[in-house]
Amino acid sequence: MSKQTKAGSGKRPTETRTAARDVLLAGIGAASLLRKNANQAIADASAAIDHLPVKTADFADAVAERTHAFRIEFSKRIVPSLGRRVKAMATEGVASVESRLQPLLKKLGVKTSAAKTGKRRKTAAKSTAKRTVRKPRKAA
Repeated sequence: MSKQTKAGSGKRPTETRTAARDVLLAGIGAASLLRKNANQAIADASAAIDHLPVKTADFADAVAERTHAFRIEFSKRIVPSLGRRVKAMATEGVASVESRLQPLLKKLGVKTSAAKTGKRRKTAAKSTAKRTVRKPRKAA
């Protein structure tokens, strides 16, 4: 709905006309602002490019430090446990092969080393329990 005016006011809404001069000045202002923003973007990009080798070197140093720390941690924690596992698997494999080939080697007449047995613990001497003599119950 449009606004209704009083019958006796006689005022008409004013129309704004844009003059060619105003359009020209707005275009010049927009071009100037665009030029300033473009110059600032170029300056920022050149500054970032100037710092790029320094940032790249810092990043490479950080990666080298982390890699070195990981290598030390790996050698402290994982390598010893892997070594123990590999040794255990190797001895089991050798024992398994020897036990499987021993009958064949006996038939061929090849002397084999005595099979190693696990270390046996000495059993502790059992102490004899003291016997206690029970007293007979009194009849009530």
